[in-house]
Amino acid sequence: MTEATLEVFDGLGQIRRDFSAQEVESLSPERRERFTALLSASLDCSEAEREMDQATAEVATRVQELTTAEEAHRKAHPPTDRIAELRKVIAAQNAAR
Repeated sequence: MTEATLEVFDGLGQIRRDFSAQEVESLSPERRERFTALLSASLDCSEAEREMDQATAEVATRVQELTTAEEAHRKAHPPTDRIAELRKVIAAQNAAR
């Protein structure tokens, strides 16, 4: 008697998730255990990928917020250049006379 086998992958190489109860029950207990471990790992992997995508989107949002805040800070507090500092020194010296 030959053991039942399942076609686990679809045409794109992804693990199928549309197994019928008959297909799963036709497997030997050892194969059923390995099959459930494979399916569980596949679901865990999909969930981890989803979480990673959400985290990446959150990081992108926060980077955009940081960039906007830095631009606002630069507008509110422009960097001083050498000429502006020299003018302050000359004005202070003139005020001290």
